[in-house]
Amino acid sequence: VIYTGAFNILTWGTVVATHVNGRYGPRLAAAIGAVLAIFGHSALAVMPKPCSPYAIMVAFGVVGWGGNHMFLAAFSMSRLFPERMGLADGTLSGLYNTCGFMTLLFNVPSVTIELFFRVWVVVLVVHLLLVLVFYPDQPYEVGDHATLTPPTLRYCRNLCSVSAYRQQVPHIRSWRYMLYMLTFAWTVAVGEYVIG
Repeated sequence: VIYTGAFNILTWGTVVATHVNGRYGPRLAAAIGAVLAIFGHSALAVMPKPCSPYAIMVAFGVVGWGGNHMFLAAFSMSRLFPERMGLADGTLSGLYNTCGFMTLLFNVPSVTIELFFRVWVVVLVVHLLLVLVFYPDQPYEVGDHATLTPPTLRYCRNLCSVSAYRQQVPHIRSWRYMLYMLTFAWTVAVGEYVIG
């Protein structure tokens, strides 16, 4: 129940993360993700024992949701390396997929669950500060150079604008997208329900 439910929160959170990243830009999307992850890690750090599996599920789901906000916002940075964009994207994806290895620290006797998640809250607060300083308000384009700019909301667009969604309809109707969705759905179904 815990991981299946948390994965569903992460998946639906990814829909929100993608939308926020496209409408508000990488800095605000990553900052929202860091705040969500801080909330989830804080909840896991202070949960009583024993605890409801549903509370753990929601906390882990919020951690994943916030993590995806930060992860998706970081892909803008790969455009700073046009000759090596694939390498930059692959490095980001590979590093994100290794995040689960951090839980191997639970095998160290001196690392408690509370200590683990409290340390991650501190790491995320530092990350939030770095995001506010170094992330761009608008996604970088190929050929751009990294710049430091103060945070601003001037580039934010309306989250509820229907015209933005209408522009995406041809992409969603394409065979390539349909095959992607079918492949993803099949992989999730097999991974979650057949393999377990």
